[in-house]
Amino acid sequence: MVVLVPPGSLESSLAALDRQLDAALGLAPRALVLDMSAIARMSSTTIAQLLWARRRCSLVGIEVLLLNPTRQCREVLERIDLLRRPQAPRA
Repeated sequence: MVVLVPPGSLESSLAALDRQLDAALGLAPRALVLDMSAIARMSSTTIAQLLWARRRCSLVGIEVLLLNPTRQCREVLERIDLLRRPQAPRA
């Protein structure tokens, strides 16, 4: 199940994301993919959206995956531990 992370103000974007999450979680997917293609750069609004989605999904055991983050977004997401860097295989 793929959900688009909407741009906009915190109130409007969280409301839009919440509606999408309600529909998606009603289907009981194993994982939820958050499409970040509409997000050009990270903001506190985007971080709040991602934390909200992760919290809602974790309460029902659904994994959250991020799709199409920009390089700048990936760097911020890694710093705040919302996106983990791939680990090198251990020898």
